[in-house]
Amino acid sequence: MKYTCEKEFTLSYTGLDNNAELNTLYAIELAQNLMTEYFGSFKSDNLRLKKQDNALWVLSKTKVKFFNKAVWLDHLHAKGYTIKNTALRTYIESVFYNQDNKFIFVALQENAVIDLETRKVRKISSVSYPNDMEYEKSAKELTFEKLTEDFSENDFVYNQKIYYTDIDFSNHTNNAVYIKHILNTFPSDFFRKHTVEDYEIHYLHETLEGDLLSIYKKQTDN
Repeated sequence: MKYTCEKEFTLSYTGLDNNAELNTLYAIELAQNLMTEYFGSFKSDNLRLKKQDNALWVLSKTKVKFFNKAVWLDHLHAKGYTIKNTALRTYIESVFYNQDNKFIFVALQENAVIDLETRKVRKISSVSYPNDMEYEKSAKELTFEKLTEDFSENDFVYNQKIYYTDIDFSNHTNNAVYIKHILNTFPSDFFRKHTVEDYEIHYLHETLEGDLLSIYKKQTDN
C-alpha cells in the first residue's frame, strides 16, 4: 500500500528571512513536521512508538535542495512519502511546490529507530510499521554524499550551549537547531547577497540539554 501525507499552507511572516523569502531554517522545520504527520498517518509516530515499542524515530541524514524562491503569502503544497527502506533505515522524501506547480524545495531524510533506553539502533520490523509499505518514485532523485572534511582549531567559530528550548520530544537537541547554529556562522548581510542552494547534514550522535557545542566552519574556493 502507498502511504502519503499532503498539506496546504500559506507562507507566513514568521517563515521569512531578511529578504522576505522562505527562511532556510523554517524550510527544514516544515519538512520535519510533514514527516512527523506522515509517520502519524500509519500510526508509527514517536508518540506511539515511545508508548507502544519503547523506541523513537531519529534522523540520521538530511539533504535539502532549493529550486525556486517562495515569498510572503505564497500558497504552498507539500507531499511526503517513502522512496526506500532497508532493515535499519527508511528514506522519506518531502516535496514542496507553489501555486504554479513549481518546485520550491525537496527534502530527503534518512531515519532510524533507536531503543528508548539503550539509544541503540533497532530494526524497523521491531516497531509498529506497515508491512505492506509501497515505495513512490523520487521526484528529484537526491543522493547522500560522503562527508569527510576535517576541521582544525583554525576553523573554530563559536561555542553554543544547549538549552531547554532546543530540546524536542525525543529529549535530545532537535535536528533543526543544528542548522540554526550553522547559519549563525554567517552575518545577515551574507544572505542578502547569497542564496542557499542545498545542504546536507549527517547526524552521528545525540546532544542533550546542558551540552556545549563547538561550531567550526570551513569555506572552499567555490
